[in-house]
Amino acid sequence: MKYNFIKNGDSKYNATFITPWSFIHLYSGFLGIILTNYAKMNKKFSILFLVLIHTIYELKDLYFSYLYKGPKTKISEWSKKNSLFNSIGDTLFFILGIFIGINLKPNMKQLIVIILIFLILFCIFFKIKKLS
Repeated sequence: MKYNFIKNGDSKYNATFITPWSFIHLYSGFLGIILTNYAKMNKKFSILFLVLIHTIYELKDLYFSYLYKGPKTKISEWSKKNSLFNSIGDTLFFILGIFIGINLKPNMKQLIVIILIFLILFCIFFKIKKLS
């Protein structure tokens, strides 16, 4: 087993703590807390709810990576390329995104600009990834 701190890819035999997908998790936490804030949900409940949903998502990945022995499906093939090390990193980035969202408190105009910047960076990343 090899451990990397930051790298483009992750697998259970070549585990990476931070991948480009970690930033998607950060953004998801950020956007999740912003949306629950606009929906006037209780902040503590929102945090617990978002972390629970994210944990279920990560457990699905770990199940397919380490336990699933059934036939190949789109979900099993997509999800089997994840390590526990990366799931921990993704969860920490998700929580970081929540806390950035709590402290930033953008108005709607700022939120739209943040979303557009993120989408541009996301597209640039995948273009660069395809070239390498």
